[in-house]
Order: sequence, then C-alpha cells, then structure tokens
Amino acid sequence: MSNAFLKKWLIGSLSMLLLMVSFSFLFGASFFGWGLAVGGGWSLLNLLLLGQLIPMVLQPDRKPSLLLVLLFLFLKLPLLYGGGLALLWWVPLSKVGVLIGFSVPLLFVSAQALAQNRLQTNGIFRLGRMHG
Repeated sequence: MSNAFLKKWLIGSLSMLLLMVSFSFLFGASFFGWGLAVGGGWSLLNLLLLGQLIPMVLQPDRKPSLLLVLLFLFLKLPLLYGGGLALLWWVPLSKVGVLIGFSVPLLFVSAQALAQNRLQTNGIFRLGRMHG
C-alpha cells in the first residue's frame, strides 16, 4: 500500500468512525459511543504506525537497521497493545464498542486494499501460477 492510498482511506475510515460515534451519542448510547471512539482511535493509530514503520523496516534496497527493528518491536508492540489492554481493564468502556470501533477502520482499509488489488489484476484474484 502506498502512502497516498493509506492516507486517503485512513481519512475515510476516520469519517465513518466519527459518523458512528455521533449517531451513538445522538441516540443516547454514550457509554457505547466512548467505546467506539477509543477503539477506533486505537485502530487508526495502529494502522498509521504500521503504515510508517513496516516500509522503513522492510526496505528492499538496503538491510534494515537494528534501531528501526528495535523501535518497531519495543514501541509499537508493547506500548500500543499493552496500553490498549490496560485501557480496557481500568477505564469503564463498553467492551463491545471498543471491539467494533477497533474492527471497523481495519476492515474498511482491508476491503479497499482488496478492491485495489482486484482492479490491478483485471477483476481476478490471482494466487500463484495460472495454468491453461
């Protein structure tokens, strides 16, 4: 995924998330809405970090530096996932709201990546060699 693609669909998933959160607050489900907001923010931060750190670590023209690999391992994994787990334990949020809020942006960006792949392969998902 290119940076332009990721930026475009992160903004789209943020817009959809804001729409979902505003509707949940509008209909009086603020406990669920806060869960959606926190889960969606957590997911968008996760996608943003993955979009920035993975291309830096997996550069094809040179060997990845040890500092970048350590940054990826010790910044993203423990802080983002450990912080999210601590947030779920200590802050009274709707667990279902957090789960849905985390899943929606991830599914939105994944579906768009699949659609882009389908357009690039002329409508056929090509896995491996084609025989015939």
